[in-house]
Amino acid sequence: MTIKVKKQNVLRFYPKSLLSRVGNGKGYALEPGEYITENSCILFSDVRDFTTISESLSSAELFLFMNEYVKHIVPTIYENNGIIDKFIGDAFLALFPSSSNFAVHAAIALQRQVEKFNDGIHDKSYHPVGLGTGIHKGEVAIGIIGNESINQMAILGDAVNLSSRIEGVTKTYKVPVIISSSVYADVKEENEFLIREIDTVRVKGKEKPIVLYEVFNSNSQERIDKKLEMTESYKGAIDFYKKGDFEQSKDLFENCLDILPDDSIPQIYIKRCGTFTRMPPGDDWSGITGIL
Repeated sequence: MTIKVKKQNVLRFYPKSLLSRVGNGKGYALEPGEYITENSCILFSDVRDFTTISESLSSAELFLFMNEYVKHIVPTIYENNGIIDKFIGDAFLALFPSSSNFAVHAAIALQRQVEKFNDGIHDKSYHPVGLGTGIHKGEVAIGIIGNESINQMAILGDAVNLSSRIEGVTKTYKVPVIISSSVYADVKEENEFLIREIDTVRVKGKEKPIVLYEVFNSNSQERIDKKLEMTESYKGAIDFYKKGDFEQSKDLFENCLDILPDDSIPQIYIKRCGTFTRMPPGDDWSGITGIL
C-alpha cells in the first residue's frame, strides 16, 4: 500500500522557512544531499538538572512535562524570527539567519518564559526548570541528510558545535545566557542589551581564542542594578587579570563581591588569582584560561 504524504504534514517536521531556503524555488521536493551554506546565528538551549527532573517522574509524566515545556518555548523562537531545527531530548537547536539581535532577544525571552512555566507548574510539585543558552555565529550548512528510506533536515557546521559547547559552560560560570565574540560584535552597539565579558578561552583544535560574554537582561532588577554598579571595578579586574596583575585583579573582584556577594564570576576569578599568585603562569601569559 502506498502512503500519500501531504505537504502540510511534511511541514510539521521540516520548517517551511528552511525548506524554501534550501529548495531555491523548487518547492518541497528536496533530495538527500541538497544543501546551502550561509553565515547564521545558532542558539543552543538545554534544561538544567534534567537528570533530577527525570528521576522524579515516570516516563509518561516526563514526556507530558517536556511537551508542556516545549509549548512554552517554541513561540518565543518564532516570535524572534528564529527557526527550530530539532529537539534533542531536553535540548533544542535554533537558527537565526537574519540577525544576531533576534537570537539574543530570544535568549532573554526564553528565561522569562521558563519563569512563567515554573509558576504554572508550581502546584503540581514538579521540579522547577532552569535553562542554559549558548549563542555563536558562523558558517553552517543547511540541507537534507539521509537516503531514499529515511532523511531529515539538518544544520551542520562548526558554529553548531560551538553554540553547544558555549551552552555547556553556562553551568561552569553559573550564568544562564552566554554569547561568543562573533555575536557580541553584532550586538555590542545595542543599548538594550546588558552584557559583560566573562572569559577568554581557546577553542579545542583552533588557534584563535574567543571571548565569552554574559547577557544578564533576564536577571532580577536588583541583580541588574548591582551588576551595573560594579561595572568599573569589574572591567578593571578583567583588564588586570589579562595583564597578569593578579593581586590588583583580585582586589577589584573582591570589591565586586562586596556589592553582589553571590556573583559567580568574581568568585571564579578570585580563586584563579590566588592560584596564579602562588604559582605564576610565566612570561607567555596571554590571559587565555581554559579550553572550550
